[in-house]
Amino acid sequence: RAAKVGEDGCDEETAAEFAMCVLDSVMGNGAGIAWRASDYTRSACKNCGDGYDDLAWHRTICPAMGLLELNTGDEVRLANLTRQEFNGREGVLGEFNSAKQRWVVNMGGRDALFKACNNCGDGYDDLAWYRSDGSAIGQGRQEFNGREG
Repeated sequence: RAAKVGEDGCDEETAAEFAMCVLDSVMGNGAGIAWRASDYTRSACKNCGDGYDDLAWHRTICPAMGLLELNTGDEVRLANLTRQEFNGREGVLGEFNSAKQRWVVNMGGRDALFKACNNCGDGYDDLAWYRSDGSAIGQGRQEFNGREG
């Protein structure tokens, strides 16, 4: 398991030391020191917190991504949920809960947790989200994305 900053009391220095040990054990003595001396840094996802080297690749595996990028403050309409009583409800995205891999959605003073994408391979996801002007930017069916409504 990797050392991740912010988890289990892990700070930046502890994570770097762990990475150096892994590099030394996999690539040979001195690999960790060479990496540390290079000042190489990885980008970190603003939502899930994971580090990545390639944004396009990260978007394919990030639990905070739906069919399109989601951001705190986006207005959303819930769709394609198993619990039918939530379908059609509107809310605003709060922070992404990395531990539960769910978005906090505020629905009129009440918060609930939802996945960004439940069945994306089938063209459906849990959240259909909209800009404040009403244009769809990530509805459950891909053929509706970008349409006004």
